[in-house]
Amino acid sequence: AGRTATVSIGGVTGAVGVGPWRIATEGFDLSADQIEDRALATLAGVVEVSGPLTDAMRLSRLTVDVGAAVEAGQGTVAVHWHGCRPVSAVIDDTSGTLVIADPIETCIGVDGPPLLTFDLGMSRPALSLPFGSLEVPLVLDGEPLTVAIPDGGARLTMGEQAGVLLDIRGAAVDLPASGVWIRGLETTAVIGAEVPMALDLHRATAGLVGRPVVPVWVVGTGTLDEAGDLAFRVTAGGAGGALRGSATGTVPADGGGRVDFSVAPIRFEPGGAQPRDVFPIVDAGPLLAARGSLSGQGHYAWGPRRSQGAEIDVEDLTLAIAGLTLRRLNGTVNVSRYNPFAIPDGEELSIGAVDAGLRFGAGFARFGVRDGRVLAVEAARLEWAGGEVAAEPFATDWDAPERAVVLNATDVDLGLLSTELGIDGLEMTGRLTGRIPIRLIDDTIIIDDALLTSTVPGVIRYGAGNGGLPSTEEGVELLMRQLEDFQYQSLEIGLDGRTGEESTVSLRVRGANPAVYDGYPVALNINVSGRLDEILVRGLETAAYGERIRELYERGTDDPDRAIFDQLEEDQR
Repeated sequence: AGRTATVSIGGVTGAVGVGPWRIATEGFDLSADQIEDRALATLAGVVEVSGPLTDAMRLSRLTVDVGAAVEAGQGTVAVHWHGCRPVSAVIDDTSGTLVIADPIETCIGVDGPPLLTFDLGMSRPALSLPFGSLEVPLVLDGEPLTVAIPDGGARLTMGEQAGVLLDIRGAAVDLPASGVWIRGLETTAVIGAEVPMALDLHRATAGLVGRPVVPVWVVGTGTLDEAGDLAFRVTAGGAGGALRGSATGTVPADGGGRVDFSVAPIRFEPGGAQPRDVFPIVDAGPLLAARGSLSGQGHYAWGPRRSQGAEIDVEDLTLAIAGLTLRRLNGTVNVSRYNPFAIPDGEELSIGAVDAGLRFGAGFARFGVRDGRVLAVEAARLEWAGGEVAAEPFATDWDAPERAVVLNATDVDLGLLSTELGIDGLEMTGRLTGRIPIRLIDDTIIIDDALLTSTVPGVIRYGAGNGGLPSTEEGVELLMRQLEDFQYQSLEIGLDGRTGEESTVSLRVRGANPAVYDGYPVALNINVSGRLDEILVRGLETAAYGERIRELYERGTDDPDRAIFDQLEEDQR
């Protein structure tokens, strides 16, 4: 019938050494038939392989459940695999850099096209080896690392091209200690060609647990040299193109590694990107809108030379926060930790101006950020009406419903302050020093018993030439006559109230008007609740942007972020 030979061998158990490698079989069955010029063979059983992978890494045991059919004839050999056969591998790393915590378990091969073909006319065999799903628990320099690949997501191929190709699709990587995760990893590794291994990262999405920054797409390349050192370069982006950056890194064979990165300027504009689009962690905080740019550079190193840090460059950044607006922030801020985010105490930014009901001029803030959520201000000073206002040191939680700060005013010019208040007919001279406690609850500003006192004598003129306040009461008329040219020796101004409600402004002053009762000295104690109080409340309400923003969104404004800044600029004018 054309059959020329039949061979059948069952239950083969043994081992053979090939250099440093050892190949063993247990209960291996082999049968072969030759029909005319073709040979057919079936293989079934367990094969174990062990040997060195690198100087520091050893394949302790690779166990494969073999089930294959081999067909040979007319100068070609083809190996057909019977389904996805179980594979288990135990790998040891004597350097301690990379530890595979548990055996790797998967399967190789599927029914269908040949797993391996060899043609005598080819310089090398053609191999196409698909893997089933696998999960590899690793420890990299003491940090847990898990790599998971879906069923059919890895394939080893070999052909006429130099080297062996390992294709991975849809892999996931998790580093729980660092909070780093990678999804949808697609990469190709060329092994044993011009260099021991060349990597091409086609795509991946990477992010941090807790979403302090939006996930980014990543593409790049890498090479593994003869010494076992890995070098790579990647580019990344996210937030619809608002976030762009690049990184280079090395992973030496002796352990550890380092990544150096840079972030192109992130430009915040009305109608464009806003901080919440790039940094989701701020979405629930008091920040409402921003204009300006941020950029930076930094590094992350692990292993025996573990370190991390970055520099953030702030350029002309204006922030609208519930209760106040910070204008034209500039400077460079160091970051000491990424997750949780931390800025060391003592970092400093210059400030162009601040609107917090009252308008403050240029100054600076020296601060730090702790545990990703606590802002600690060591010092902050601003110009105010020819003098200065300084914040006492304070710390506030980003998520806290209430924030408090105490401002100490020094040498404030009453003349400039009265001009800022914009009260018709009011002129004042002199200098003030005092303390202003402020609390912010949502978008409400609360001033608790602020007190400003004079440091030098001065003059108050109010009502002269405009008839003063209309009244038929003799006491009010006498008061207005005194205020037409009241030359005081001491003055105290108190303020207590909140935006959206009645505020109390008290005036306690001692002095005299030379034209009234021949300059007889008097003491005036006035609680103002009329026109002056309305002006102060209106001034404070210029900072209540949270309510305005809600109104803008409720009205369905086409561009609420731009509307916010239009409102800010109108208030500034």
